Amino acid sequence: MAYTLVIEDTEYKLPLDYTVKQWVNMSTAAVNPDFMISIGMGMPIDKVNMLPEKTKVMTLALLNAVLKPAWRGLTKEIDNGKLIDLENITLGDFIDLEVYIENYKKHFPEIIGKLYGVDNPNECLISQVQPAVEYYLKWRMLLYKQYSNLFDLDHVNDEDDEVQQRNRPNPAHVWFDIVMVLADDKFLNMDAVLNQPLIQSLNWLAWNKDKKRKELELVKKQQRR
Repeated sequence: MAYTLVIEDTEYKLPLDYTVKQWVNMSTAAVNPDFMISIGMGMPIDKVNMLPEKTKVMTLALLNAVLKPAWRGLTKEIDNGKLIDLENITLGDFIDLEVYIENYKKHFPEIIGKLYGVDNPNECLISQVQPAVEYYLKWRMLLYKQYSNLFDLDHVNDEDDEVQQRNRPNPAHVWFDIVMVLADDKFLNMDAVLNQPLIQSLNWLAWNKDKKRKELELVKKQQRR
């Protein structure tokens, strides 16, 4: 069913889908609902100002339903790309996604590009790729909970307020430190480390952390004698 708004004999149709580029534009404009409606409906801003408040609220709800199609199933293949295998995702790809997610709206195309391996993610359709993003974010949260002994979960919540966001450590710096631990502080080992499977890398980090904890406990025990 197609929804339309008629203003002064001009009909504006609600699109049934948007591209990733349009998603970025609309999400950026979401701080001003009128601008979001203008972009999403292809309607001049002065026409949007004429809409009753209830109509604006309904229109925004419909736009958000198109932008975040929860009813759509997971699309594993699109025309020129295939969804990344999360069971075998590399440490490097995971770190790239972590850096992108830190500024989610700005880097949404890069997130899609990484998840599907496409060269021009801006032209991908939201109905095809948004469910994969939601799937990945849930998988990511589960991963952090499984390795909660390694990480501070405060930095993985994308809905934290702006003050908390500003106080977070730079994820690129955090992950660089982790990579250097895996690389034995040798820069030339970094590429090999980044190409390692993520789960294997996390398992080693967990083992190494536990090993150092036991060593420290032994030293403290010996000092008390």
